[in-house]
Amino acid sequence: MQQLPETTTLADGYPDCASALMEVAPPVVWFMRHRMRAHRRGVSLLQFQALVFLKREPHVSLSKVADHLGATLPNVSRLIASLVDKGLVVRSGHPGDRPGMP
Repeated sequence: MQQLPETTTLADGYPDCASALMEVAPPVVWFMRHRMRAHRRGVSLLQFQALVFLKREPHVSLSKVADHLGATLPNVSRLIASLVDKGLVVRSGHPGDRPGMP
C-alpha cells in the first residue's frame, strides 16, 4: 500500500473536496427526501435508490444491492420484499440460493 506524505496539500485554486461535499450533501439529501415525500406513493429514499440500482443492474444479487446501498443483508431483504409486495420488483432466485425453496 502506498503511504501518503506527512503533509498533503491541495493544488492552488481547488477547494477541499471533502469539506465542500459535507456542506452540499445534507441540503441535497433533504431536497430529495422532500420531493420524494410529495410524489413517492409509499416508496422511501432507500427503496428508490434500490430501484434505480436494479434498473441499471436487473439481475444483480441481493448481496450486491446491500453493498451498493451500504445496508445489511437482512435490511435489504426486507426492503426488496416490500418492493415485491408493492409490485415494483419481481424477485427471482438462482437455483442454489435457497435450498428447499421453490
